Amino acid sequence: LLNRHFVAGPNMYGQNLNYRHPVVRAILLEMAARKMGFGADGLRVDGAQDFNYWDEEGSCLVHDDEFLLTMGHQPIAIAGMQYRPWTIFEDGRPWPREDYQLSSSYRALIEQDPRAFQWGPLTFAHNTPFASAFWISKWWRLEESAFLGEKWISGVANHDTRRRGAQTDPHSVSINRRLGDTLPDILLNAYDHIGFNLLFHAFLPGVPLDFINTNVRAPWGFLRNTDDRYAVKVMEEEWRSMLWQIDEQRYQRPDFFIRLKELGFLTFADLEYFMQNLARSMLATQNDVARVAQFFDSLAPSVAGPKPLDVAAMSVIARAWMDDMHAYCNVALHQEDLDAAQTAAMLAVRHFRQDNPWLAANLGDKDCFYFRRPVDGTVLVAGLRRHPENTRQVLLLLNLEGEPATLNVADMMPQAGSGWRQVLPDESPLPPKLTLSNGEGLVAVRDGPA
Repeated sequence: LLNRHFVAGPNMYGQNLNYRHPVVRAILLEMAARKMGFGADGLRVDGAQDFNYWDEEGSCLVHDDEFLLTMGHQPIAIAGMQYRPWTIFEDGRPWPREDYQLSSSYRALIEQDPRAFQWGPLTFAHNTPFASAFWISKWWRLEESAFLGEKWISGVANHDTRRRGAQTDPHSVSINRRLGDTLPDILLNAYDHIGFNLLFHAFLPGVPLDFINTNVRAPWGFLRNTDDRYAVKVMEEEWRSMLWQIDEQRYQRPDFFIRLKELGFLTFADLEYFMQNLARSMLATQNDVARVAQFFDSLAPSVAGPKPLDVAAMSVIARAWMDDMHAYCNVALHQEDLDAAQTAAMLAVRHFRQDNPWLAANLGDKDCFYFRRPVDGTVLVAGLRRHPENTRQVLLLLNLEGEPATLNVADMMPQAGSGWRQVLPDESPLPPKLTLSNGEGLVAVRDGPA
């Protein structure tokens, strides 16, 4: 449908658009404006660091920031009203350079345009909060979030982090087992516990991101049921997500995994055995599905599923997997598993953020944010923020990760003083001494001048 002027060449996802061509550039910007005109408040640009080109004169790769920032400065007209959209950029430059996690400032665009926002460093896919010592290893990024992050989208739960987290080999990473007794419980608690929700929603600046599948504690994955060519490969890459998100009890629910059961995978153990061998054989054959099918025919014990197993049957299994997982990830089917006390606490945290919009700005010179030293097996965090007009102070105390720890508030935060009342996760007087387990915390406020 597009002529040659629109295509600049192949990339890892398909084709690069030739947005350096002036006509193509104008058409793309106009299309974006018209899409926004359907009523969207904002625009998120995925992989913004990939909008680059080779500068022959300078012999270097240049990011086309002018094109990116123009997207947010086009006037949008709806029902007689004009506005400029809220723009968010996922920009991890210098990704894919090997040291991008250290070298990326995540500020390349917000430093050029005060209206722009970027994903903060903890929202990118490589962050795995279920890993042991994750939070202490990322402390430098948390400090940047506190003092530089007012234009960052914050939090650790989104479509990328949940997908990458569930793809992690649980045997290749040291897991924070304090998050739960099973892998599914660990995964859900890692991306949605009261502790870091207090941190991101009730203390740190920026714009906290909520991901509905995490809030409802539903599974998530990478599914593609329109592609026969790579369907088996996509299924194989997701096989570890079963370990993190499915167990026998969930598998046996009558409304889950209907298609796979019809194909003969009657138990979760049947499916797990098939998927483990699929992963091994896809690696050994370099994704040759025909040879993989032959390998399965020689297995002892044999795998469940349709017989004979050939390329066509593998495609049928892959499609059943995609469709069943799509249904399994439906948040409406997991509401009955929600805990009323937890959801009430999380709602209170979000209301607190809305009632205190000044928290979106960076910490000031009189604010503080630190962890207890020495760590002694527990990342105990304390923070104190002051309203810019000195009308309210907010106190954060948090066990971000580690063994249960008892702390004296006056020792942990000597400058805090008295007169505090706890408001999150529930309302009560602030005790002078308290014990916090892994992921537990509180927020207290004091109204009036400090």
